[in-house]
Amino acid sequence: NLIPDEVLTEWIEKIDNLYNNDKEGIKKIDYKGIENIYFFYYFPKNIYKIHRLLRDLSQNGLLKVNPNILDIGCGPGSATIGLLEFYTIIANVIKNTKFEITINLLDENEEFIKIAKLFIDKYKKTLPSNLEVRLKFIEQQTIDSKFNIEQLYDYIIISNLLNSFEVEEKFDMCNFIDKVINSIESDGAILIIEPGDKLSCENLKIIRNNILNKYNNINLYSPCNNIWGLDFSYKCTCF
Repeated sequence: NLIPDEVLTEWIEKIDNLYNNDKEGIKKIDYKGIENIYFFYYFPKNIYKIHRLLRDLSQNGLLKVNPNILDIGCGPGSATIGLLEFYTIIANVIKNTKFEITINLLDENEEFIKIAKLFIDKYKKTLPSNLEVRLKFIEQQTIDSKFNIEQLYDYIIISNLLNSFEVEEKFDMCNFIDKVINSIESDGAILIIEPGDKLSCENLKIIRNNILNKYNNINLYSPCNNIWGLDFSYKCTCF
């Protein structure tokens, strides 16, 4: 049996209405009550986006066999499941290597956390024998100016978080990234995935330029052109 067309139409309309708030200006979205709809619509679209970043790490010899991972704003777990899928492929190829992944989840939305945990627990049952996954902690936490990270991680995932639909207008993205940078191991990585719209791209380039101006020990991997511009403001040339 298929999902009825009228149900799919209703879901699509609700998703479209989330991002059509031009009259009121762009503002943070409240997903309460539509978590399952968001999951069905966006999970398949987002799950494999992290593979590009992990491929960059792998090609540069930086992919760890036993990473401790923090997924900030994990939502329904798309990025984390995508990461596990990538490691599953690697583990099936390199069968004589033992992989051990520790996952920590943070999100404001309790229902999203439940969905993420449910799917990660189910996915763990399909793993090859040389890949072990452990959910260390799962926490409901607001991502705002008071947000803080209290330990070091190998990889910190930030997926679909650093944009105007996900944080309050006064949220200082550069200050947030400073906290994240100070919370990764010296050989760790921050994995950032954001929408490809113009505003999000401009925000990311401002964040990137802030990193280049403040840190001399951070390597950046970016598909964007003019990557080494050092201005604090940046006019996006991709559009």
